[in-house]
Amino acid sequence: MATTASQRTGSNKRKRPIQRLYQKIELLLNADDKDYLHYVLKEYSVYKDVDQFILALCSCLDNPQKLNLLRDIRNVVPSAHLIRFDKLAPYHLMEDPFVAPTGSARSKTSVRTISLVSKPGESLGFSIRGGREHGLGVFVSQVDEESAAYKCGLRTGDQLVEVNGVSFDRIAHSSAVRVLKSERSLKIRVRSTGRVPAQRQEKNLYSWLDSDGHPLPDAEMNEVWYSAWT
Repeated sequence: MATTASQRTGSNKRKRPIQRLYQKIELLLNADDKDYLHYVLKEYSVYKDVDQFILALCSCLDNPQKLNLLRDIRNVVPSAHLIRFDKLAPYHLMEDPFVAPTGSARSKTSVRTISLVSKPGESLGFSIRGGREHGLGVFVSQVDEESAAYKCGLRTGDQLVEVNGVSFDRIAHSSAVRVLKSERSLKIRVRSTGRVPAQRQEKNLYSWLDSDGHPLPDAEMNEVWYSAWT
């Protein structure tokens, strides 16, 4: 299939933040620091653990000048991880302190509440993917259009933030299922993302698809990271 000009432009735009990061790494870090940072980025692309990622970055970027790289690293962090990354990153210690933007497409979107009541013996009407063991939140992967969940406004790509007061921020998949099945009346706080995680079985990694099943830029970025650090 021929590649259109718009597809090439979109691909180039997604690669620019990575190219800028490489350029800054070359300017600011010595050989040992570069090797370690490459290792840290590869580990993050595999395990998607933001907390460990920040700890490792702080070990590598050990002075205010090196910490300036946080801004460029942030630009290649998947959107789903930005809230946590911004919360933990020591931007105030940078040589040029940085304030993370709010209200942008890559920052936190609004959370809405859905009240769902199912009848005895009736299924929830939707499926989920993700969980703490995959370094992800919990996302709605499919919704039956005839179900009460769909009629209440739940959609594919919604991230479950909280269910009946239980935070889904770092919950395991099996625990999320138990909470969802524990009661017939559910108060669910969700955030629309328009995408769901898709497992790559051969490496047990996750890329991202939009709600129609098409690959998203973050998935391509993670592929680039993986091949670059191998």
